[in-house]
Amino acid sequence: MILDENKSEYNQQIDEYQKNLEFSLNETENIKSELIKLQEEKTTIENQFNETINTLKQDYEKLQNELNEREHKENMILDENKSQYNQQIDEYQKNLEFSLNETENIKSELANLQEEKKTNEKTLNDLITAMQEDFTKQIEILKTQNVELQEYYDTKNNESNQTDEQIKEYQSKFNQLNQDIEGLQQDNENKIEKINQLITELDQQHQENKELTDIKQQYEQTQ
Repeated sequence: MILDENKSEYNQQIDEYQKNLEFSLNETENIKSELIKLQEEKTTIENQFNETINTLKQDYEKLQNELNEREHKENMILDENKSQYNQQIDEYQKNLEFSLNETENIKSELANLQEEKKTNEKTLNDLITAMQEDFTKQIEILKTQNVELQEYYDTKNNESNQTDEQIKEYQSKFNQLNQDIEGLQQDNENKIEKINQLITELDQQHQENKELTDIKQQYEQTQ
């Protein structure tokens, strides 16, 4: 009767480990989905900024052509307003240079974010792989110990002269097995904590990417 209860308890603990593993795998898929979304947002931002730069360049070229044409047709008027036109050209040039610098800075930030994403993704994959291997190994060990304990109990149960020392040895093995299970539970909690930390870091990176998008929108509103 005691053995059946122990077997039920061990099987329940094994099921819990498997559920924890499935939960961790689901969380990993969610994180990967978030990373893919982050990459798509990065690509969208780069495309939008490239379009903005092209538009500014086209506007600048158009303005330059208009100035050249007016200079050819209205030399006298342009001479009187030369200072004003030059100032406008300088302002456009400064705006263009500012936009180019801002674009390069944002591209650099996005590149850094991509590198961090790759590093975190690799770390997460390595952690999940290690957890899978560790869970599989520990579950096999528990199953083996459970079988050995069953055989040991059956053997001792069939012996007519079971001594107190043998009973203590059986209890010691049983206690050791419980300690091993508690150790596995602690290891599992530590690994889940590491995964939660990685999720927090990815959330922070997503927030930084959103801030970059806000900066770009603010800049477009000033144009």
